[in-house]
Amino acid sequence: MAEDETFESQDSGASTSYPIEAGQIRKGGYIMIKEQPCKVSEVTSSKTGKHGHAKCHFVAIDIFTGKKIEDLVPASHTTYAPFVKKMEYQFLDVDEDGFISCMTEDGTQREDLKIPDAMSQPPPVRCAPPPSACARLRAPRAAVRRSRPVLPGSPPTRTPPCRRRHAPRPPRPPRRALRLSSWPPRADHAPPAAPQGADELSNKIREFKEKEIDFYIVVQSACNIEQVMDTKTMTT
Repeated sequence: MAEDETFESQDSGASTSYPIEAGQIRKGGYIMIKEQPCKVSEVTSSKTGKHGHAKCHFVAIDIFTGKKIEDLVPASHTTYAPFVKKMEYQFLDVDEDGFISCMTEDGTQREDLKIPDAMSQPPPVRCAPPPSACARLRAPRAAVRRSRPVLPGSPPTRTPPCRRRHAPRPPRPPRRALRLSSWPPRADHAPPAAPQGADELSNKIREFKEKEIDFYIVVQSACNIEQVMDTKTMTT
């Protein structure tokens, strides 16, 4: 008799979001907008138009930077929502470089989280590519113009008014510069940005440390990014 085979589901752990119908997302839920994890603060639905699709207008806040983002998605279409998780770690210390020492629930010590004001700033949105990339996109121009042959008896050629030499114009930025595959940087490539109120939260953490107050740091995790968002004092 053959042995019974057991099949187990496997999770690669690489997924940071899950598909969801846009019409099912409500206020207070999460949604991915422009590759950024956001929390919906307002959602309105329009009536069915001539194309047969009602549309949802989302007003959301980036959960890490606090920036307001809007998006318009047909209610019947599939969008994505991020997996968001919050953890509480016991604070131990913070060094001069801004790295926090903390202890997880299972007793493991971590030293890879940064205090909010030590985090890097977000990259500019749709900024121009590096100068080296622009230089590669510029086509070389010939230094010498080609001369046309002058036939016998033909009148002397004059340069048209539009071709007369004038003051040099400023160089135009290349239009193809923004079409580079690596520009603008994607959300998963961008470093974590300092949240709003980073200075206030960081001063609060240092104040608790000086006063030797036992407290937890509240860490929010989404899209492979972990960030300290708040503090919580221990109760005896």
